[in-house]
Amino acid sequence: MDHISKDQKALEVCLLLRTLPNKMTPKVFFQHFLHSAHSDLALLRRFLAQPTGIESTMQLVQALRKEITKTKVGVAAWGDLIQNEAINIASKQQPKRGNYPHGSFQSLTTVAKSFFSTDEKETRETILTTEQMPFLYNTLLQTLLLKAQQSPTVLESEDEEPVDGMDLDVIGVSGEANFFCYTKQPAAISTRFKKIASTICSMVAFACNRRANGFQLTNSVRFLACGVSDRVHDYLHYLGLTSSKRTALSALNRLALNAKHNLDMEQKVHDLSVGNRSHTFRESIRGLESLVIKPAMLLPTAKENITSVAVWNSQIAQVLMNQLTVPKDKKINSDVPPADNSAEGIGQVFEAVFSQTGLSINEFFGRVLPMDGDLGTVQNFNCLQAQRSPNPYPQESLSNTLFQLGASHTLWNIASAIFTLHIGNPKDARDCGAWQYLEALGFPSEKAIQKKDFTLMINQMERVFESILYYCLREIIENRQKGVSDSILRKKADAKEPGKKGDSNALPVIETEEWNSIVEDCYTQFCTGQARKEAKARDCSRLHNTLFMLHDFPTVVEAKRSMRDGDVGRLMIIWSKWSLMTQALPGITNYSTYLPRAVLLLTVILPPDMRKYLRHNLLITPTGRDDHFLSKDGWLEVQNYWLKHFYNDCGNGTQIDRLCNIYSPNIMMLQKLLRSLKIDSGEKMIYQSHKNKLEQRSLDMVTLMANNHDVLDKDPNNGTSKNKIENTC
Repeated sequence: MDHISKDQKALEVCLLLRTLPNKMTPKVFFQHFLHSAHSDLALLRRFLAQPTGIESTMQLVQALRKEITKTKVGVAAWGDLIQNEAINIASKQQPKRGNYPHGSFQSLTTVAKSFFSTDEKETRETILTTEQMPFLYNTLLQTLLLKAQQSPTVLESEDEEPVDGMDLDVIGVSGEANFFCYTKQPAAISTRFKKIASTICSMVAFACNRRANGFQLTNSVRFLACGVSDRVHDYLHYLGLTSSKRTALSALNRLALNAKHNLDMEQKVHDLSVGNRSHTFRESIRGLESLVIKPAMLLPTAKENITSVAVWNSQIAQVLMNQLTVPKDKKINSDVPPADNSAEGIGQVFEAVFSQTGLSINEFFGRVLPMDGDLGTVQNFNCLQAQRSPNPYPQESLSNTLFQLGASHTLWNIASAIFTLHIGNPKDARDCGAWQYLEALGFPSEKAIQKKDFTLMINQMERVFESILYYCLREIIENRQKGVSDSILRKKADAKEPGKKGDSNALPVIETEEWNSIVEDCYTQFCTGQARKEAKARDCSRLHNTLFMLHDFPTVVEAKRSMRDGDVGRLMIIWSKWSLMTQALPGITNYSTYLPRAVLLLTVILPPDMRKYLRHNLLITPTGRDDHFLSKDGWLEVQNYWLKHFYNDCGNGTQIDRLCNIYSPNIMMLQKLLRSLKIDSGEKMIYQSHKNKLEQRSLDMVTLMANNHDVLDKDPNNGTSKNKIENTC
């Protein structure tokens, strides 16, 4: 009845509109009702655009749209209306004028590195899409999302499968793949559409007003870091995606000047420090004339010997736990007090040094200047210093300058010498050098020692070392009680079944006391000086060489791990050992002189505070994460790679001044901008921690090789000797 009464009333109103003296159609009535200036009519329509009546008003508009769009003519007319309204609304929404951060214009004279940070970029994007141009952004975003729902093919990628025969380096996998990987985010599609919509908004704003340049300035510097050619850069600038390349270079030039000004400021602050005075350093150096250098200075102390044994046990236990068996109780019996070797607390040393009052810039040569350099740089400087001696003036004698050896270069060169010594002769099948273990592990021995890839070399040394330990532990277990050894090895064999491979829970569990005794026996029988002495007395070169390999390789492995952990105390113990080892190692004559000198400076000669400062100055953690430390010279090698990348791929490789003055001061920012392209593409950056993993098949091949060559010289009379295997295929 209510519906009928409404229809009847509507018909009566229509009849009334057609009566004389002033006939009106419903359309004319609606127009007059909305446009009339009569006070009573204005009173009646006062709630049409108010919060209390806007909902019903929009329902009326929707009803009109539904009726109008029933015909093609109506659809076209309605589309024209909405288009004009959209143009009107979008043209009124634009970025705020003025200088950044109060406006949208970033001047090249005031640009700072913080402008290119991820947080600042996200803030600018949020303001643009929610406050300045929300209509255009939401229109584009909802259009994309609606199309994606209606047509699933929009979500599919056309480039999922790699092209057959295509080199990965050609299609965009750069050298950073060794350190980072990228994974698709769960909401990658929506993130992509949001990025598309916000990018179009930025392009429109830039096309309407060239001073709304935040997005374009960021892209111009980022594309410069990516090596975009001038032709492509000009095209992208024409489209409004980026500023000109000249603008990008001007921005980098300004940032480089800011970096130099910051260095000048820090220089003046640091000059006001008594810690910069060279009096203490000079007194320590003068004391060298009466200092008697004894071999005991380089020998480990009783405390360091305890640390070395603990390191040995840790390395043995790691192989035993990962490859053979696990203890029933993994807890440590006692709480070990934290060592004073970590980088924790070094900030207090820095504050103590820099908080002291000191010298001005005019007394620069009265300061101690600790510098880093490789062995060649240190040699050249010492040669120059020797030519100017004796000379009482520090600005001429350079006596206030102290060079430190880089930890990474020291590791690389000494590891190369050790590996070369133990690699053996691959042309002699009877030779039991490290090449036999490499071949058994499935790695070509001729590719192990490479000057262009020291990381690969050290990783292979670690694998050889752990494979030898694995074989020694197997011998210890097999020589124990028959029931215990059979149980461990049988369960170990069961753990190699498909589905259990690599599962530590599948390894056999034994009593903790038994497990610890295996570690102790392995250390005593194969890792001590007495064991090497007895092997030499047995006149068995295979056993003697194997035990010496087991003595030398762990120093490289421990140096690598201590550097990764940021433990300079453990690193100094290894350097002290290397100082003695280099006296006999061939091929590193210069290190036999300079490494002991560096160790004595860092442990004996310099004052305690300066020793601690310089020791902790060897390692840094670029990402700020625990157990991810890196030597400064190693980090500089990484930055040098990036510098060559930007220098060679930017299209301006012949301008050396640009390399020195623009790219070098901004190298860190350029890296972040380059990687941000992946993040802006909806992907997540994951840091990769590469670790050596020995597969069981590789360990089995090492066992076959070791049994065949009898590397441990097992006594054939006690029944523990294995029959030699003629064919290991």
